[in-house]
Amino acid sequence: MKTLELNRSFLKKSWSGLAILFVIVLFYEIFSWTFNPEFKSTSVETSHGFLGYLFNWVIGFYLPEFVSLYIVIVLIDRFHDVFRINEISLTPKSILLYELKLLPVFLTAYFFFIPITLHLRFFLREFPHFEASRYESYYLVLLYTFTGYIIYTPFVLILGYILLNVSLFVDFLQNLKKTASPQETVFDAFASYAKGTPVLIYN
Repeated sequence: MKTLELNRSFLKKSWSGLAILFVIVLFYEIFSWTFNPEFKSTSVETSHGFLGYLFNWVIGFYLPEFVSLYIVIVLIDRFHDVFRINEISLTPKSILLYELKLLPVFLTAYFFFIPITLHLRFFLREFPHFEASRYESYYLVLLYTFTGYIIYTPFVLILGYILLNVSLFVDFLQNLKKTASPQETVFDAFASYAKGTPVLIYN
């Protein structure tokens, strides 16, 4: 198998990325507690306890990022369609170039999702008391600003490349399944490929 057919079946199931998103957000939370515990403790107090903080974290922080996740997946998918990227060679150089081609997508994704994600977060967190002063102080500062871009872009890069590489691995396994003999499992075909054993194509 010298080329990899890009089916993108993983990306076409939008819910598939929810677990990846959760892990990234969870690591961000752990990182925040580790390096800024005083601020996080204050956040717990202002949320009227841990349960209030947890509710705010799920509803006000995690759920709005579903929009970001969905838009990033759509952008990746449309990029492949527009530039007709249907397969790549199974060489380190080809894979690296393929991933570099997606870099502009991740660097510009912020401009597509931020107005929706940000206003959804404002609605979920502030409901039913919507104050203009809070909107200007905590939300507007992230809308199409340098600060907002710097805060969100590393998150998008991590999320985007994890999604992309998981999708590549799933496509690789699916391609192996197509080339494996009826008696072979995907794991057998993968082991043969890893050992450099020629993989025959069975119809």
